[in-house]
Amino acid sequence: MSKNVTPRDKLLTLKEQDENNISTLKTIYNARQKLCSSQNVGKTLIQIVGVTSTNKTFSIAFAFIINENEENYNWTLTCLKLTLEECMYPRVIVTDRELALMNACQQSRIVLKHRHNLPCFRLLRGFVALEALDILEGALQQSSRHQLHSSNCGCKLRHSCGLPCACILLVYLNSGGECIPSDSIDVFWRKLDLSPSTSVENEDICSDGELEMFKENFTKQSKAEKKSLLRKLRDIFQPSKTLIKEPTIQKNTRGRPTLKKQQ
Repeated sequence: MSKNVTPRDKLLTLKEQDENNISTLKTIYNARQKLCSSQNVGKTLIQIVGVTSTNKTFSIAFAFIINENEENYNWTLTCLKLTLEECMYPRVIVTDRELALMNACQQSRIVLKHRHNLPCFRLLRGFVALEALDILEGALQQSSRHQLHSSNCGCKLRHSCGLPCACILLVYLNSGGECIPSDSIDVFWRKLDLSPSTSVENEDICSDGELEMFKENFTKQSKAEKKSLLRKLRDIFQPSKTLIKEPTIQKNTRGRPTLKKQQ
């Protein structure tokens, strides 16, 4: 039967074809589950999760792959990227179905930890996630122990987490009362509610700078590189004519081939 037919209709059809059939809805559900499991035998289940600013994880997607190799993983992530392309702005996705997530957001608003009671944190307490304040407080301790400054800081925290790095934090800490502005914290850590994010669908997006950069870079390339870039552009604007295909399924070639005829 078609997979679009409901279990109730399937059961009704079986009863009509055989009046002695004693199947129940549970029988239909069990058969469907068994069929689904048999179809995915030998495949690896991938669960893709997201992480919120309150350090909670939530499921985004599931996928089955035949072989755990780089090509299949890249294909899976590419499919995910194409699926989320329209909703990736802003870079925060929340759900109102996770009670733990709702409680964590509320906790970041009302809970005040003693180690966060620093003058430079005054504008951040209650407005950014507690996890962000923990990271900043840890960076301050590390900078004081290792005497970090602008010449040896590396600014890893700013590039990896979107938070002020240790050398910047020391400036605020030693300023005598100046507070860290909330604008210096990435929006990921400042999203503490479950309200829908503002849509940017109707915003005017300018691409003049990127196009000009592409033209300048294109003129500097060799003939082979120019052809490669043009081919990539055609793949973007004409995906139906692309030469990129799904990864081929590698057959299991282990063991000696059987001589028995397939029944």
